[in-house]
Amino acid sequence: MNKKIFFMLLFSPAFLLMLNADNPADILWQKAEKIAFENWNLVPGRIHKEKKVYKKNGKLKSTKEVILESNYEDNKISLHFVQARTDKKELTEENSYVLAEMNKDYYPQNNSIFHNAEKFKVKYYRTNETLIIRGRKCAIYDIEFQQVEDGKIVEYLGKVFLDAKNGTPYRLEKTAKKLPAMMKSFLETTEYEIDNNGNWITKSELTATKAKLLLLTITMHLKYTYSDYWKFPGK
Repeated sequence: MNKKIFFMLLFSPAFLLMLNADNPADILWQKAEKIAFENWNLVPGRIHKEKKVYKKNGKLKSTKEVILESNYEDNKISLHFVQARTDKKELTEENSYVLAEMNKDYYPQNNSIFHNAEKFKVKYYRTNETLIIRGRKCAIYDIEFQQVEDGKIVEYLGKVFLDAKNGTPYRLEKTAKKLPAMMKSFLETTEYEIDNNGNWITKSELTATKAKLLLLTITMHLKYTYSDYWKFPGK
């Protein structure tokens, strides 16, 4: 094999992605695994969902938001209605949009792309790039992983941003390897932080999509913001 071709293959992203989370050489990723494992059993006490739809010209078309609070009662997680509205109209707890949110499952799962990650089939490699996130210098990793959604396996590509000193994950960006026919773009950005109690938590999840239906182009931003975390009992 030509030496030039050999070295191009050797250092290509596809080859480097073969270095997955089992690679003992990547101490920083191991630190991220440990942090995720130590904090997996936390539940957001306050959940704020905000959905914004934009016109083709970029102007805001409509907004919807729901605010819920959670606690532990009767041996289960209970969600309580705080506020909801669409544009400037208040919504009640009986509204179907609100009920859909209140029926969501917020039980913590003892797995993620960072720990107990076997089912995600995570592959990653550390790039030479860095980025400052909220005052922290972060190493950037390119990743591939899978998730089961509605009974189907969806493959994702993305980037993970780990604190270059202690491995704390501060951001995850992902997009689907294969988009549905009508979907023009999709990017989900998850922000993490260390809260006032020293816990590593998910701060927010923002999904930005653009779809085209016939002659209509729809851009949507769906954001969940989480706060006031509490520890799930017995976990």
